[in-house]
Amino acid sequence: MDAIFALSPGARARAMGRAAARLPGCLYLCLWAPAAAIAGLQPNHLFCLDAWIGVAGGGGGDRALELFEAYRGALCAAVSG
Repeated sequence: MDAIFALSPGARARAMGRAAARLPGCLYLCLWAPAAAIAGLQPNHLFCLDAWIGVAGGGGGDRALELFEAYRGALCAAVSG
């Protein structure tokens, strides 16, 4: 499972596309990584390292793509318990 993080961006994109193709109805995939790897970001957050979205945002067009880009640009708090 961790091997995807070691792939080059192009290989990672192809792997995510293949994974999505095996999931019926999959509209998008996001690969989240610890933000601690990036200087200045809070250690208990995740950031989107890479993402895959279906053609035209699953049929939603430009607005769906815009919302998806905003989603993947946000930090996600990692909460346990």
